[in-house]
Amino acid sequence: MVRLRRFEEKIKTMEASNISQESLPEKTRKWYARDKELLTNFYNSQTTFLFQAVEMYSRCLQCSDEFDDSALISLCSLWFAKFDDDHMRDKTSPLFKLFKHALNRIQSRKFVPLARQLCARLSDRDGPSQPLLITLLRKLCSDHPFHSVYQVWAMHEPKRGPENRRKSSRHAQLPQLATARGKAALDILKWCSEQSADGRGKRIQDLEFMCRAFLDWAEYATRKDPNIDVKRRNFEYEVPSHLSIRKIRDFAVPVTTAYTPIDPSLKYDDIVSIRKYSDKFFFVGGNNIPKVHDCFGSDGKSYRQLVSYRILSLLSVSN
Repeated sequence: MVRLRRFEEKIKTMEASNISQESLPEKTRKWYARDKELLTNFYNSQTTFLFQAVEMYSRCLQCSDEFDDSALISLCSLWFAKFDDDHMRDKTSPLFKLFKHALNRIQSRKFVPLARQLCARLSDRDGPSQPLLITLLRKLCSDHPFHSVYQVWAMHEPKRGPENRRKSSRHAQLPQLATARGKAALDILKWCSEQSADGRGKRIQDLEFMCRAFLDWAEYATRKDPNIDVKRRNFEYEVPSHLSIRKIRDFAVPVTTAYTPIDPSLKYDDIVSIRKYSDKFFFVGGNNIPKVHDCFGSDGKSYRQLVSYRILSLLSVSN
């Protein structure tokens, strides 16, 4: 590989200097022709092996579940390596068609473990692979909303933190990147919420409402509430009535801390859905004053959850 790189550098140097091959010694011309042929053969072989690998990985994932972990990671690694390749801009190019057909033949459920990695590459800018990525995420959110909508929603919802947070130069470019991802994520959620098949659009709408309710509750300024003493632990307080989490009743959305297996049939009829949230909560020790809240599931069980201040995730609490 190092030798081929040297060949490429030598060829580029000679071509850039506009040196006529006729003015070179015969031995140099032979070396130049040989090096160029070797480099051309190398790139041709590289392209051939890429096409074969993508084809075989996708066929393997289409026909079998035995190698889902290793084959999917290898396939996505090859795709990400060519993610911004200029050849991907042309939708009629062999490279674009290769990955398009490969991704289309794989069931969407197999991409669930990589939902975060896929969302991290999302953008509203006209990137070479963005059409393929957006199509894949639309299908993923529509088919398996309870395993992928959370990741997409987190991209479009602005992070609301302290206004006086110290900002470093390393984070200076983050707002632009977050805005580009946010716009693309919002378009995906809007498209999915408009789907009417099997009530999928209603699922997305309920999930979005629930995510916003979680965010409002997690970031509720309990320190400023005169009816709440944050220093008093293990004492139950009333959840403020104006918060959206009090309005969640009989949602066809699984309890966030209950195990929800992937349903290949896409129906998700056997989930433990949310019946309601308790009107009471209490504090436990922690710098961010975490709140402990109970969620009642459709199975009649109570699921204790930890809602951490200024943190969007809900964590399960061991009894």
